[in-house]
Amino acid sequence: MDLGIYRNFLTIVRYGTITEAAKQNHLASSALVHQLANLENYVGTQLILRGNGKRQIELTDAGKQFYKTALLLCQTEDELLADLRAYEKADKGTLKLGISVARASFFIKNSLIPFSKLYPSIEYDLIDAGPTSHIERSVIDGKIEFAVINSPLTYPRELDVIDRRQENYYAFFKTGYLPEKKKTLTLAEICKYPLYLAKGNSNVLLTMLAERNLSYRIKAHPFLRNHALIWAQEGDGIAIIPQGENDLKNLSDENLRWLPVVDCDLYTEKIIVKGKGRTLSPLAKKFIDFYLSH
Repeated sequence: MDLGIYRNFLTIVRYGTITEAAKQNHLASSALVHQLANLENYVGTQLILRGNGKRQIELTDAGKQFYKTALLLCQTEDELLADLRAYEKADKGTLKLGISVARASFFIKNSLIPFSKLYPSIEYDLIDAGPTSHIERSVIDGKIEFAVINSPLTYPRELDVIDRRQENYYAFFKTGYLPEKKKTLTLAEICKYPLYLAKGNSNVLLTMLAERNLSYRIKAHPFLRNHALIWAQEGDGIAIIPQGENDLKNLSDENLRWLPVVDCDLYTEKIIVKGKGRTLSPLAKKFIDFYLSH
């Protein structure tokens, strides 16, 4: 049934007379009387008592129950429409996403915080701990809408890749640790120095060093990349970390320098994934557009 009929019934109850309700709804009284008669015929029972010179309407027991249900239905529709309009505007709501733990600090600082300043009404439900496979599972199970993680994927057949970007490896070190004239480093050259490697993104590098039969010394092996950077900034050694160009632009520290590690086979990929065949909400789409353009 058209909820407009329910709303007209609520107006009748609210104003107490059909005449006043008709004025409020810009209807003829006869039209509202006819609509009420059709409604009672549809539900199969009388909702409003008539006759005996009654001016104010009086609900039957069935009418009282119908009023409660009609009020609930109309309130639900109002809330739904309000939510959908806000949802379409994507300027409020909860953004549910995942980020690999190795990327979390950079991601929060360089992406989530700038986005939250643009859209202060948005809230965040963030999975940023545990193995990448756990984050992938959360996307597949619908607990979060998408995730920004490293390749390779554990469950590639159950995920759609929204974006894929290659990240090259860079050597980070405190200013003055290496000669200013150095512009790049090779794999063999980085092995001459104590290494600070983040566990979250060192597998590709360690595999390649083993394949090349290169000896190396890991001085510190923290889990997070920003912890490896702290070691490099303060210690005598270099941190080898994959970074995107945009991430490098956001690293502004006069006490920290970096050089590219030159090897065409040494890189990783940053990928954004969503559940297979699922449509992202307007809010998720808005964030991803923002993320990819910064």
